[in-house]
Amino acid sequence: MSRWKPCAPSRKPASTSSPRAGSPIRRRRSISVSIFSDPHSARRRIHARLVSYRVIGGRWMNRINKLNRRLFLGGLASGAATPLFAQSNPKQPSPSRKTVSPRVLSPGVYVQEIPSGVRPIQEPETSATLFIDVFGGGALETVTSLSQFQTHFGTLPGASEAALETVALYFRNGGRKALIASIGDASPASILGAPDAGGVRSFLGGAALNIDFICAPPASALAAGEASIVYSEALLLAEEQKAMLLLDAPAGPGFDANGFIADWLGALGINHPNAAIYAPRLQVAGVVPTLPASAAAAGIATRIDAARGVWKAPAGMEATVRGATPTAALSSADNEILNQANANAIRSFANVGPVLWGARTLSTDPEWKYIPVRRTALFIEKSLDDGLQWTVFEPNEEPLWKQIEMAVGNYLQVLFRKGAFTGATPKEAYFVRCDRTTTQADIDRGVCNVEIGFAPLKPAEFVIIRRELRTAS
Repeated sequence: MSRWKPCAPSRKPASTSSPRAGSPIRRRRSISVSIFSDPHSARRRIHARLVSYRVIGGRWMNRINKLNRRLFLGGLASGAATPLFAQSNPKQPSPSRKTVSPRVLSPGVYVQEIPSGVRPIQEPETSATLFIDVFGGGALETVTSLSQFQTHFGTLPGASEAALETVALYFRNGGRKALIASIGDASPASILGAPDAGGVRSFLGGAALNIDFICAPPASALAAGEASIVYSEALLLAEEQKAMLLLDAPAGPGFDANGFIADWLGALGINHPNAAIYAPRLQVAGVVPTLPASAAAAGIATRIDAARGVWKAPAGMEATVRGATPTAALSSADNEILNQANANAIRSFANVGPVLWGARTLSTDPEWKYIPVRRTALFIEKSLDDGLQWTVFEPNEEPLWKQIEMAVGNYLQVLFRKGAFTGATPKEAYFVRCDRTTTQADIDRGVCNVEIGFAPLKPAEFVIIRRELRTAS
């Protein structure tokens, strides 16, 4: 075997004189090399004349690599090219095999998108409030600004001044979208009666409205017994829509330290995590009737949602009430009375003004004591209901369970990085289970169970959500 090895062409022409004594012998040799410049075209031959051969360690390979690059880039101009001296690697696919790589037409950077197989779950909007009041209309309409609302409803006959100012207060405090459900009067049947009674349900039609808050100010003017009936129906609607019902204090003698609001709540007998109340009522300059605080609270919550997320409590110094003042100045003792009744106070502070000073629900369950915890759970439930609808076409088997765990886990990881949960690590902040939770009986029923836990207040202290998903099995 010859000890001479090829190298790339020398930049200087080979000398015709005799080699010097002690120097390596140089020879001229012409070889013919064939490459494929395009796998779909005929074979082309490229003749390369290797002028010199030199035995200098492995330096000849560097020169061949340079030649490879020149020939490869030259072939790119007309199609896919193959290097002149390709290294043999059994792990790499053969050039004759079919690949999914795009056809290269010119030098440059080429990007190919490969599906990951994970179905992303999107976050729902949190900007809609349903107002049930006497507006003078007759159907459910949506408005997205104060000017649009005033243009459409400001001139309608029969609209009450309090109803118009209530929605205006909502938009002034950060509201973005209002669904206006106009009723004829403030009777219980009109506010939330049965579909055949002409109430709000007659034109809601059971549709998913994607709302976050429900305000029914006329109910606060009813007697405790009638108001309890209306609020019970409203809570059923809130459960269907995964929304919060915001109650209003009655426009009676005003708040006093003897617990007027607490007594009224006791007469209602409401104990539900989807309900909350704010007191006292609000007064707008130039407007005779006092206004319900629920509209301002819904607007403030929408404003904080956009800035911080639903997991931030709509209370504190950033939850300022704009364009209105409370009808009573509450002291710390008054605030304690409201807290004992799970009511949220509206207090005024120097250099700040009126602010929401509480974020409690009307539930006695410690797990659902606070509004941000309950709203975060409703937020996640809405996301799962919308983002996992594809499971209805999938077989109820282990591959489906793994896909669900991956999709929900990725979604919760996004919320964790936004600050929705407490904990230093994902393990302390949330978990997803979709394996042992599905029994053979569930599989026979075509149901897949998902168990989710998130830590809203303390690490590793989880609030549990369980969902049943329909599958193809």
